[in-house]
Amino acid sequence: MAGRQSSSFVNDVAKADGITFIARKDGAATVAALAGHYRNGANVALVVRKVVVSAGTAPAGSALTVDVKIDGTSVFAAAGDRAKIAAGATSGSAVPTAAAKSVAPGGVVTAEIT
Repeated sequence: MAGRQSSSFVNDVAKADGITFIARKDGAATVAALAGHYRNGANVALVVRKVVVSAGTAPAGSALTVDVKIDGTSVFAAAGDRAKIAAGATSGSAVPTAAAKSVAPGGVVTAEIT
């Protein structure tokens, strides 16, 4: 798949604590970590409520799947729960299913195409 892929998540607990994290990968989608990370610089834990992914070019043939991790641990309980962009679509979303979806102060959030 050509084009730029990105993923983001938004904390919607409170406007004051809201964050948007965007990670991107230019070129064809491959199994790889996306460039960028988010470090929680707030003095409070932030909760990942939703993961939204988008692609500049729609995937062809199969879905593009993205995992979001907090300090190396997925916010999804199972691989099938991860955020996906269906073949032919340019966006998708998923709600985290793992018990651990809180980003502690200083915690790091990363994303990868799986």
